[in-house]
Amino acid sequence: MIKDYCKTATVQAEQFDGSDDMVEQWYLERKGDHYYVQTTYMGNVKVRKGDWLVKEGREVSVWEDIGFQCDFSELPVLPEAVANYIEACRVRHIGLEHVLGQVYQLEVARTGGSEVANWIMAGHVDMFARAWLDGYQIEEADK
Repeated sequence: MIKDYCKTATVQAEQFDGSDDMVEQWYLERKGDHYYVQTTYMGNVKVRKGDWLVKEGREVSVWEDIGFQCDFSELPVLPEAVANYIEACRVRHIGLEHVLGQVYQLEVARTGGSEVANWIMAGHVDMFARAWLDGYQIEEADK
C-alpha cells in the first residue's frame, strides 16, 4: 500500500547564479553555453542558472526551481530570546504541548506574559511549533 511521507531532514541549499565562485564551490564543469554539469551519486546532472544545489549530508542533488520551491521551505527565523527558550525547554524536558498550554492560559486570562509568550501570542504559534519540530535560524541583531 502506498503511503504519504514527509521529509524532515534539514539540508543546505543555494540557488545557482552562474558565477565563477559557485562553479568552483560546487565543483561544476562547464559543458555548454547555458549549462554546467554536477557529478552526483546518480551520475552527471545538468545545472542551469536558477537551479538549486542541495547538500544533504555528503550527497549533492540538483533541483529545478519549481521543484525546490514545492518540496523545501526555509527554516523559520526566530528572535534570539525565543530560540534560547526552546533550548532551555529541551534541556528541562518540557514538551511543546506544555509550552503551548501555558501560552493559551495566558491568552485566556489576558495577562501579560513573558517576552517569548507575547511573541508567540502575536500570531507566531505556527512558526514556533515548526521551529520546535524542524529547527530554526536565529534572527540577526540590528547593528
